[in-house]
Amino acid sequence: MKDLFETEKRAISLEIGESFIKLAETQIIKGRRQVVRLMKKELSSKEDSAISEDIKRLLESLNIIQPKVHLNVPRHLVTIRFLKLPSTDDEEIKKIIKTESLKHLPYTDEDILYGYRIVEKQEDGYSNVLLAIAQAAIVKRLITILKAAEADTGLISLGAEVLFLWYSLAKESEGKEDVMLVNINSEYIDMDVIEDGKLTFTRGVRYDKEDSSASEKIIDQIKISIATHQKKSAKSINKIILSGTRDKVRKCEDSLKGKSEIPVEVIDQMENIPIGENADIDLKETSFVELLGLSLKSEDVKINLV
Repeated sequence: MKDLFETEKRAISLEIGESFIKLAETQIIKGRRQVVRLMKKELSSKEDSAISEDIKRLLESLNIIQPKVHLNVPRHLVTIRFLKLPSTDDEEIKKIIKTESLKHLPYTDEDILYGYRIVEKQEDGYSNVLLAIAQAAIVKRLITILKAAEADTGLISLGAEVLFLWYSLAKESEGKEDVMLVNINSEYIDMDVIEDGKLTFTRGVRYDKEDSSASEKIIDQIKISIATHQKKSAKSINKIILSGTRDKVRKCEDSLKGKSEIPVEVIDQMENIPIGENADIDLKETSFVELLGLSLKSEDVKINLV
C-alpha cells in the first residue's frame, strides 16, 4: 500500500484509547524515516467532542495544522477470520473476500468495513487470507472525531498487523521463528503468532489496569491464546516474545517464566527503531509498539479499515 508517509517529511500516527491519546511523529532525516516524538496524553473527557478538542489542541501545540494522520485500532475491536480461498488471483480473491465478509457478522454490507492480508498463496491453487471486519460505526466515530479536530485519515490499521510489522523491525528480519508476540499495552493486550515469517493467528483482550491481579490475568490470556492456536495448527510455538509497557512486561516475564514450558524473551519496544537526534520520547507506562510498526512500515500495511 503506497501512501503519503513514504514521501511526507513530517508524518503523524495516532491511537485513541479509552482514556488517552497516543501520538507518534516521524520525519525523513538524511533520507531515512526516523521517530522524533512519542507521547501519550490523558483525555479530558470520554465525550467525543472533548476528545476532538484534545486532539486539536495537541496537534496545534506541536504546530501540526490540518494534518492527514494514520490511525491504529487495537485487535479486540475487530473481528478476525483466517480463510482458505480457492484462488491465487488477486482480483478474484478481492471479489471472494467481499462475499465472505458478510458471513461472519450479523450486519448488512453498509454496517461493516473490512480489509484483508494474503498470508500465503499455495501451489494447490488456494490462498490463506486474514480477513479483518470492523463495525462501520466504530470506524466512522473515529473519523468523525478526527474531522472535528480538523484532521483527516486515509489509513486505519489493524493493531495485529502493525504489531507483526514492528517485529520485523525489532528483529531486523522477517522473523522465521515460530513465535507468539505479546504487546502489553496499558489497557489491552494484542497477541500474534508468527510461523515461517507469516502472521497466522491473532487475538486481542482488554484488561483493567487498576486490577491488582492484572498480570496474572494477562498470563491466563496468553495461555488461552496458545491453546486456541495449537488446536488449529500442527506447529508448536517455540518462543513467547513480550514487549510494551515496561512495568507490566517485567511483572509478566517473571511470572510467565515460572509457569510456561515455552521459552520467554523480552524485546524492548525501541529495539532497532531509528530515532532522530533530540527526539522527544516518553515511554512511561505506555506501549508504542503498534504505532511504531504503523509509522515506520506503513507501506507494508495491507489492511485498511477506512
